[in-house]
Amino acid sequence: MEFPYVPEQYVHHFMRGYFDGDGYVNYEKYTVTFVGGSVKFLRSIKQILLEQGFKPQFIEDNNNFRVHIRGRRSIKFFSDWIYKDKGIYLLRKYESFQKEKLSIEQLQDSVHDTTNVAVSMRKLKFLSIYTLTKSVNYTCECLNIKPTTFKRWIKSDELFRFNFNKIEEG
Repeated sequence: MEFPYVPEQYVHHFMRGYFDGDGYVNYEKYTVTFVGGSVKFLRSIKQILLEQGFKPQFIEDNNNFRVHIRGRRSIKFFSDWIYKDKGIYLLRKYESFQKEKLSIEQLQDSVHDTTNVAVSMRKLKFLSIYTLTKSVNYTCECLNIKPTTFKRWIKSDELFRFNFNKIEEG
């Protein structure tokens, strides 16, 4: 499936329609996702989002494709863009975006890349620094991550927990 020709002034309306049908927002994780079965179509979605100033991530899983936008500020910007001059829209999805009460100027996206490779690299750096310092708080400060991130890694990543405990046993 190919992305159709859409005049520039109507692209945000088209994106809103596609999002209403094959997209979702997870506001707690600050993620907007488009899904589909056409690699060509989803790559076009990604390109349009890039042209709008977003940093979309393309995920391919067998014959299922996803394009993600991540970050609190990015989600607000996306919402402002697709609902500009809104006419027809799916109310429940629109209401999901209305959870954000701050203005776009007050919001900030994460400073970290959230790809699996980037997170794995941060975990390795954490273990490396922690080996030298034996201080979780100092290591978190060095990597500009919150201690709650470290706690989430310990809880959810068995390999990270194993390696951390080996350093602890020393």
